[in-house]
Amino acid sequence: MRICVVIPGFGDGGAQIQCIRLLNALQEIDGLDLHLVRFRKGEIHDAALQTRRLRIHDLVPRSHFDPRLLFDAARTVRAIRPDIILTWQIVCDVFGPVLRMASRGAAWVMTERDSAYPNGVRFRLRMLLGRFADAIVANSDAGIALWAGRNDMVMRADNIVASQIHETRPREKLVLAVGRLEAQKNILSTLAGFCALAPKRPDLAFAIVGQGSLGETIDDVVATRGLGHCIVRPGFVKNPAAWLGRAAALVTMSRHEGTANVLLEAVQAGIPILASDIAPHREILGEDYKFFLPLDATPETIADAIETLLDLADPVRDFACARNRLAAMTPDRVAQRYLDIFRMARTPPALMIGPFPPPVHGAGLVTEATTNLVAASGIRARRLSTSPGTLHRGPTYHIRRLRACLIALVAILTASRATKTYLVLSGGWGLAYDLILTVAARLRGFEIVFHHHSFAYLDRRSPLMATIIALAGHHQHHIVLCSAMARKLSERYANCGAVTVVSNAIHLPAASPSPRAGPLRTIGFLANLTRDKGIDTFIDLVALLRARGHATKAVIAGPAAEAGITDLLQNAQERLCGIEWLGPVHGKARESFFAQIDLLVLPSRYANEAQPLVIIEAQDRAIPVAASQRGSIATMLLDDPGLRLDPVASDLSGLVETIKALAGDSEAMADLRRRTLVLARDRRRCDDAQREQLVALLAPTTAPATNPLPLDGRRLPLP
Repeated sequence: MRICVVIPGFGDGGAQIQCIRLLNALQEIDGLDLHLVRFRKGEIHDAALQTRRLRIHDLVPRSHFDPRLLFDAARTVRAIRPDIILTWQIVCDVFGPVLRMASRGAAWVMTERDSAYPNGVRFRLRMLLGRFADAIVANSDAGIALWAGRNDMVMRADNIVASQIHETRPREKLVLAVGRLEAQKNILSTLAGFCALAPKRPDLAFAIVGQGSLGETIDDVVATRGLGHCIVRPGFVKNPAAWLGRAAALVTMSRHEGTANVLLEAVQAGIPILASDIAPHREILGEDYKFFLPLDATPETIADAIETLLDLADPVRDFACARNRLAAMTPDRVAQRYLDIFRMARTPPALMIGPFPPPVHGAGLVTEATTNLVAASGIRARRLSTSPGTLHRGPTYHIRRLRACLIALVAILTASRATKTYLVLSGGWGLAYDLILTVAARLRGFEIVFHHHSFAYLDRRSPLMATIIALAGHHQHHIVLCSAMARKLSERYANCGAVTVVSNAIHLPAASPSPRAGPLRTIGFLANLTRDKGIDTFIDLVALLRARGHATKAVIAGPAAEAGITDLLQNAQERLCGIEWLGPVHGKARESFFAQIDLLVLPSRYANEAQPLVIIEAQDRAIPVAASQRGSIATMLLDDPGLRLDPVASDLSGLVETIKALAGDSEAMADLRRRTLVLARDRRRCDDAQREQLVALLAPTTAPATNPLPLDGRRLPLP
């Protein structure tokens, strides 16, 4: 494996030290071809770098902002032709996508050495570009959390702790702070604590080791307070081990960290530690460690805590958790962890592109479930959401949608490789976004698997859909929800290619039948509440029942997803008795909804309606369903005419009569529940086979298909 590490240089900083330790450890492993691209040489820590099995490529930029630097780095990486590009520090992380493209096939792995950043332009650019990394290696759980929702290939690799163990010996009465003198390290709070304690404890000495932009400020404060005799600032120290060996306590009040080297070395040396209460410190020292302080601790609080720490007979007895952590931070273990991550990063991913929640709707839930199924099957799956994040189509809706599409587009164009591109198709004009992504995947030679969740372009031929199929190439495959959908797809678009039926039911756990018995007493409606989904028609149904003297209870669940819906529901509750609106329901609340109802009613006229999950959920619980015969719904219902509404639910008279009859006939209702359960269990017979088919469609192929332009219009025959 050829690995290329890209870093600005080995100046002052724990991240640079860790990079050196990793490179030294990797040189102990056979079979690796190691290269280092750096922008500066002759820096503080260069002498610690071993070079016996490492080739160094030094660039000579005028500054970090020299525009030639990116081109020089890309040209160098292109000549190296690595399998892995490992970028270290912000400037190199920003170069990552370009370096990957220049390498012609390398995987780009980015390192995360912190847990928070200021809101500057370069930091925001890094967070944006990091979405497209093949993997991100964080050295803390907080670093992993930083990338939640941005990149789903974020993995943990610990720091490497220096092998030397400091001997136990009597300590001087020295209180120590070590780190860069920057705002991130909260060094002025530490200094304030030292200044508060120094007059009370003339027997103590204090040292602030490090350099940075706050150095002069610290000197001014010490001079103003007249404490130069007891608070010293030795500046940068290449190896702080000598200071740690002398110290009686270490104080670190950092605002954010990755995994701090000095904290690990202090634990290793057995030095009592007073630390800020931040997640990375808790990861190392443990949740039960007693000497954490809040970031806003006063100087007096810091001073008192230092005194308490110094007066303990055995101040390091609480280091058990930390020492267990250190046991895994050996050079060979950490280097092997990086190699495991590199191998995963080189594995071609399936690009999973679709409307991941939020917001919560059927297509989004199925997209999420499909991705989880694929990942659980051992296939590397990369999530790329096209969701705008909201159901409300306000002024920013399409801006958000376009932004999501652009992120997916860049991911396709910059991907080092991919086995399959899984694309969940939109309805209506959303197909325009899908067309752009289809062309990009085709240009990259990726095999495309389309997943259909709309009948809008099947009920009526869509020029956009026809163009997508024409441009997708002959290595395209289509996942549909039912046989009717497969038939319509092949009829409307004769050259669509191979089609596989996979029901949405495979993503829902089979539920136990509802214990309800007796006649029909309650009808229910569950959906994102819009007029297209039929909430107004459901209210009309309740009004018809009330007009005929029926007191059947109506329970409505779901969020108001359209302007005016809340007013519509409130008005209905005022003029019609027996209507209850539960709002959004999930988990136990969703189960409670199903436990209350005897009949689910879904009078939808939604153009994109396909195979609603709520119908499957209800029928699995032996709850009969009355619904519009739209999309796949006609194939999901019992044959009872009173339960089958016309496609726009314009005639409710048959349903009203059915409800009236079932409300007075327990035996008929019991028979309906029984037949509903038989229907649901019959549907479930194919679940395992369809799951296997779905996974097989997205599994890596032995020879990934490439189908470069020109487009010739040929298609695989429909089986």
